[in-house]
Amino acid sequence: MKARLLVFCIIITVAPVAAFAEAMPAPAAHHYWSYPAVPEPVLSADPSMAKPVGVGPVATGGATVKIHIALPGFSSPVDLYLGIYAAPIDPVNIYLVTMNGQTLAPLSQGLKPWKTNVINPVDEFLFGDIPVAGLPEGTYKIYLMAASPPGTITYYYLWETSFVIRPGGVGCTTYAVPDRLEIVCRSIATDTIADVSVEVQLNWTIELLRNNGVFTGQGNGTWQYTATSPGGGCNGSGPVTAILTGRIVYDESCKPSLRVNIEEVNCDPFCTVSCGTTHFSIPADSASYTLDFKIENGYAVTIPFSAPGMEGTSTYTLYLR
Repeated sequence: MKARLLVFCIIITVAPVAAFAEAMPAPAAHHYWSYPAVPEPVLSADPSMAKPVGVGPVATGGATVKIHIALPGFSSPVDLYLGIYAAPIDPVNIYLVTMNGQTLAPLSQGLKPWKTNVINPVDEFLFGDIPVAGLPEGTYKIYLMAASPPGTITYYYLWETSFVIRPGGVGCTTYAVPDRLEIVCRSIATDTIADVSVEVQLNWTIELLRNNGVFTGQGNGTWQYTATSPGGGCNGSGPVTAILTGRIVYDESCKPSLRVNIEEVNCDPFCTVSCGTTHFSIPADSASYTLDFKIENGYAVTIPFSAPGMEGTSTYTLYLR
């Protein structure tokens, strides 16, 4: 096992970083970003826009892995941690590159930094050129964490990227996806609250635009209700806000899908309703969940309605624009 992992024999080449005047602010909270494989790092002083780990030609279907780490300087010192999860070789352990730059150590032996007190730019190639033909097929993940203050992980940025080796020893090719997508939500649910029968419908349409490989979108929709009770009927509506973030992911057979995180904040301002002589509350609902869509126009995903106590479904449909 250990011998196979050390196929990643440590060869570090330091190359001059292109001039990058603006430093990245040191972490002041916990942040995590995941992005699809890129051949070369993307430098940015904005950590949410940076892609500090490049994996070489394998990112675009090539036959070589070439790991390249690049970061601008930091506004104050940070420690850097570099991890590799090679599940096709060892599905249990994440391995860390240690400070001596010559060995890998399992995370189970402790979280140990790759570099300490980093304030200047980083631009290094690790492990040399690795032929994918020598690697078992499957998904390989690389993690880079910048933590502050040095000696702690009180605050950190954590980036994750991955590449896939498919049968025949080649990487997944980049999948052509439009830069503009649309997701439509249609929900309907019912409940009986006291002696009131309630039907709720939720509708929104959000446009997703791609920037640096990440799809984002935000917008408003409506939450409508109709209620009947012995004391009379009533209906009303209110806003729902949806925030979407998505990216293309690949399975181990290199089939792509769109993975979307959806955050909804519903209900206000009509959570408390007077219906005839009856007063009742519709359950407030703030939901966050992740859905995978096949990249097909009109592909739909249906899940149970998320508000507590209500029975129904929510259907999310993807449109390629």
